Amino acid sequence: MLIGVVLYTLGILLMLFYRNLDTPVAVIVVTQLIVGIGGGFINVPTQLGIQASVSQQDVGCATAVFLTTLSLGGAVGSAVSGAIWSTLVKQKLGAYLPAESLPALEEIFGDFKKAASYELGSDTREAVRRSYDETMRMLLIIALCACIPLLPTAMTMKPLKLDLVETEDKGVIIGGSSEKEEEEKRQADEEEEGSMELELREGRDAEDMDGIALVK
Repeated sequence: MLIGVVLYTLGILLMLFYRNLDTPVAVIVVTQLIVGIGGGFINVPTQLGIQASVSQQDVGCATAVFLTTLSLGGAVGSAVSGAIWSTLVKQKLGAYLPAESLPALEEIFGDFKKAASYELGSDTREAVRRSYDETMRMLLIIALCACIPLLPTAMTMKPLKLDLVETEDKGVIIGGSSEKEEEEKRQADEEEEGSMELELREGRDAEDMDGIALVK
């Protein structure tokens, strides 16, 4: 998980410096890949760690709480970022658009095709570009600040070796059996062999007793 936090934070930091109109597409793709890989190394180990830290009967409840919290966090983040985007872009468009384009401010703000229809290099297009870049930069700064608590949180997470975690399963494990099951099976086989030998010995003793009785 710690590696995921570092990669995720690094990706956000790189996006802060390189996500603008002048950056090559390949660089933007690399920064997005780093963020995606880092996010994967955070979510999956966290879920497995939670499941391995509780008893078997609480795994379902713990997983549900984690996934619900994850969904709520995503919803809150989307709502906050959407509110910031809508507020800042509109404000910056009003500040940067030339006088002749101000009457179309609402249309430029609400319709991306309208904003992209202005010629590259024109004052209106540069105002739109500047508004988008500065708003995106603000969102990335907020995201970077939100990543700061992740590092100490990841460092406090207990390292777990899943192959050493004790489970209470008594059923058949698909794809193989555990050492505990193999030991139980071996003991059962030994007990069965012992009972068969005991029955054979009792049968022989009974035959011997019958033979003695006949001789008498």
